[in-house]
Amino acid sequence: VGALRLRPADDAAVGWGRLERLDGGAAIAVCEADRGRVWMCCAALASAAPAEQAASLSGGEAERRRAELAAFHLPHGETLVDAISCTARDASAGIPSPGWLYLTRSYLCLGSSCAGRETVPLTQLLQVLKGSPGVVVAHCVELVLPGGRTLSLGFGNHRRRDEVVDKLTEARNRAVHEATSGLARWRPLCVSLRPPLVLVSLLPTPLHVSLRHAKKDAEQVLGLGPVQAPPPDAVLAADADAVETVVLHPAVPVHVHAMHALAPLHLSCWLPPRTAAPPLQFEKAELHGRLASLRRPALGAADWREMSLHPP
Repeated sequence: VGALRLRPADDAAVGWGRLERLDGGAAIAVCEADRGRVWMCCAALASAAPAEQAASLSGGEAERRRAELAAFHLPHGETLVDAISCTARDASAGIPSPGWLYLTRSYLCLGSSCAGRETVPLTQLLQVLKGSPGVVVAHCVELVLPGGRTLSLGFGNHRRRDEVVDKLTEARNRAVHEATSGLARWRPLCVSLRPPLVLVSLLPTPLHVSLRHAKKDAEQVLGLGPVQAPPPDAVLAADADAVETVVLHPAVPVHVHAMHALAPLHLSCWLPPRTAAPPLQFEKAELHGRLASLRRPALGAADWREMSLHPP
């Protein structure tokens, strides 16, 4: 996708914004509105081939493998098809080391504790061979790469080895066919649009929440200098001192489009008054609390933080 322009349909005051890729594979669209407001939206691009997801892995293991695959920085649309544990040995290395073999629609990736990471386009995989009995890695598959280089991958027994040979051979043949026939260029993509932040409270009472960015934190994370009469490409830092306040009701998600999690967030919470009096501010609430520098966790990871609500 070369360019994608969008805007919310229910707010005529918000202009068009363009989806921009950021560092780390993130993508965000920022739409400018009146009085310095912004409306933001995140996007995820994936191959529209749900039947090819790694069904052989359990939920938690699949998330860990997807997180590891993200470290290979493959093009958008490359999703995990299969992940197989193995031992790996490069022709130039000595001792085999444990690792994981990752297979996507177009790539074969190898993550090993000693040999590091290796990414091979399936179209450049010249041969997939069953290893001979005299090789160092038992029950191995030998991958022949351009330049005559070989990788030896061990899979523990003959049955697993034969299954892997069949999978890699089929994946290579399909990738070569798609590349030579032009099908790879027209592979359908699924574009998922999501809010930058979703807040949910599981407390049995309404909760007031205030979010803000620290300006210097936003500039450091986004790589932007101090903002002066900001140009369009610096709009992410223009709202670095903005504050967003919402009321969370039990188990009701609230979508926040005016803030993002690319820079650390500072969160303040307080309970509403028990009477029908006007809502109190944070400093005057009977119980309140703060969390500082909330950061977006890595893909597939979770960051659990504890916050106590206490009297002023």
